[in-house]
Amino acid sequence: AEWLDFVTAWWERYQDQPVRPMLLENIATQHELLTAVMGDGTQGSKRTRLGQALARMRDRVIGPFRILTATPPTGKIQSSFYQLEPVGDQEGDVRE
Repeated sequence: AEWLDFVTAWWERYQDQPVRPMLLENIATQHELLTAVMGDGTQGSKRTRLGQALARMRDRVIGPFRILTATPPTGKIQSSFYQLEPVGDQEGDVRE
């Protein structure tokens, strides 16, 4: 349920734009989501842990969205970017 709330908040803010884990960490913190995933360390460690979790969730469908790795808008790979792809599934289940 937390992942579904997270991707829903992500979609409301960024839609299908490629985004860095830093921006997604801000969403999770603002909505008090994925706290167990990010832990209670420094902001940098939370961001790292979220990035690792996103890497594990890559290509999975959560509710109506699939989490994908993305090419940065500049085309240069400097850090990880992720984006959502709508898939039309309204179930809310995490599936691979």
